[in-house]
Amino acid sequence: MKMGERTLILLIIFLLGIMATVSNGAGASSDSEQTVYVVPVEGNIERGLYAFMNRAFESAKEENADMILLDINTPGGTLDAAFDIKDLIVYEDIPVNAFVSGRAASAGAFLALAADELYMGPSTNMGAAEARMGQEVADEKVMSMWESEMRSVAEDRDPEIAAAMVRREIEINGLVSQGELLTINEREAKEHGMADGVVSDYQGLLNKTGFDNAEIIEYDMAWAERLARFITSPTVASILLTLGMAGLIIEITTMGFGVAGSISLLSFGLFFGGHIFAGFAGYEVLLFFLAGIVLLLLEAFVAGFGVLGLLGIVSFGFAITMSAENTQLGMMMLLYSIIGTVIILAVAFRFFVKSRFWDRIILRHQEEKDHGYVGTNTEHRELVGLTGKTETPLRPAGTARIEYERIDVVSEGGYIPQNKEIKITEVEGSRIVVQELIKEEEEGK
Repeated sequence: MKMGERTLILLIIFLLGIMATVSNGAGASSDSEQTVYVVPVEGNIERGLYAFMNRAFESAKEENADMILLDINTPGGTLDAAFDIKDLIVYEDIPVNAFVSGRAASAGAFLALAADELYMGPSTNMGAAEARMGQEVADEKVMSMWESEMRSVAEDRDPEIAAAMVRREIEINGLVSQGELLTINEREAKEHGMADGVVSDYQGLLNKTGFDNAEIIEYDMAWAERLARFITSPTVASILLTLGMAGLIIEITTMGFGVAGSISLLSFGLFFGGHIFAGFAGYEVLLFFLAGIVLLLLEAFVAGFGVLGLLGIVSFGFAITMSAENTQLGMMMLLYSIIGTVIILAVAFRFFVKSRFWDRIILRHQEEKDHGYVGTNTEHRELVGLTGKTETPLRPAGTARIEYERIDVVSEGGYIPQNKEIKITEVEGSRIVVQELIKEEEEGK
């Protein structure tokens, strides 16, 4: 079985395993009639976390849980994901309480304040919720909307304190000066009515709210959900895109399917599989991706005017952008991966193209005599010296017409456009090497 086939089979098994995995809460059984679902809110707040929490809330309803407890420890995340999770919390019929076990920064503070009751653990904090676009503060339109949302979830507490977590202009005596963002610890939160109490752990919250003897079900992330969240992080996703694009281009230019093609297939499979499973995108992005690949291949191997290639690039870029959590993040990942791809290709074609190691990577070694292979056309050395024209671009492989016969050839150097005069310089087995005739004439002058 070839390497590419093995990679494809492993990829299919892996993706099926991800899709078949469902997160299952596991808890100790109890004779109590009360049931509490403990749902961790940790790491970055993004669509993957929303998908996980949505499943957790559905499971809690199916089990007729009496309370959902959010165990919060997060640096924050994206606003759109935070808004969706907030809707889960405020529109849930089951009481939803929050325990801050570490930090509830930015969007984490927003979710903590959205809960029915909020308790904080020792050495914890909440706040610093300024909306940002990259490294810059978000525009006034976004800031105004975000401040309104923060005030809304803190309506029964202190909306002005919540707004001070968003706006540097707001000053609150004894808490924050103008020009600074507000972050409060557990003692300050209790003192100013932003938290209902301070407890040592979430069991303390259960004791305070009358659930001290309840059955506890800790709803943990499945391995596939953790993997999907890892894959969809911007850094990892950009690396996968870079490897996928570089491998694809190498395969197209070398007319083979070896290590580069396998890496490309695996990288794109992980990228799209992870984003689909995390809930960032639907299966329609695969259609745009495959359409883009087909169009690029047609442009590479069929004579054209660049239209197919342009459409392929647009379709390919659209699939990647729409797979991301938001358009801005998708464009950023695409830009970074293009830069990374250019660097990889520059290194690959500079140092490895003419090496034996490269020949093995693209599976060309079977055509080399010193490996014991003999081509089917070993008696056609009389072709050397014949001239003709390229019928397709040579990148470096393609098709040429030599004395009314179409044959597969490979250029001696790099790219040769369509309809260029060429000359056969070498025949080795089934490998026919050509050189652009103009170049040869210029060298002789």
